[in-house]
This record gives sequence, structure tokens and C-alpha cells, in this order.
Amino acid sequence: MKIGVIGSGNVGGALGKLWAGKGHEIVFGARNPQGAKIQELVKSAGGNARAGTVKDAASFGEAVVLATPWPATERSDHRDQ
Repeated sequence: MKIGVIGSGNVGGALGKLWAGKGHEIVFGARNPQGAKIQELVKSAGGNARAGTVKDAASFGEAVVLATPWPATERSDHRDQ
């Protein structure tokens, strides 16, 4: 299954690594997909994972998981889009 994981912290990272280890394809959506932290997560998740933007993860997944802290989620709005 193709799974988009929006968020790469403790929860999103753990779920994505678990699912990648079970053979699912994972795209971790992050604000900075080229950053050192997200690249280390991708490396630790194995060959079934990659990093992309939040939009990449959302459009990739047959299932999409929102794993962001509530304060970050709450601040997101559509007024600046």
C-alpha cells in the first residue's frame, strides 16, 4: 500500500518506519524534505521510504496519516494560500 505520512516527528516517524518495514511504500511529508532530520528518518526507514513535501505525501498515499502536533495543525489555515 502507498501511505503518505504528514509529519516526521515521534509519531509520524515511528509509524512510517513500521509500515515501511512491513513492505508498504512511504512518503514522509515535511516542510523541508531535504533537511538532515528527515533524510536521516528516510535512511532509517529503509528502501521503501522517501521524503517529499506535504503536498507530495498527500497526493501519493492511498491512505494518508496526519501526524502533526496540535499547535502546528491549529495554526495552519488557508488565508495565505
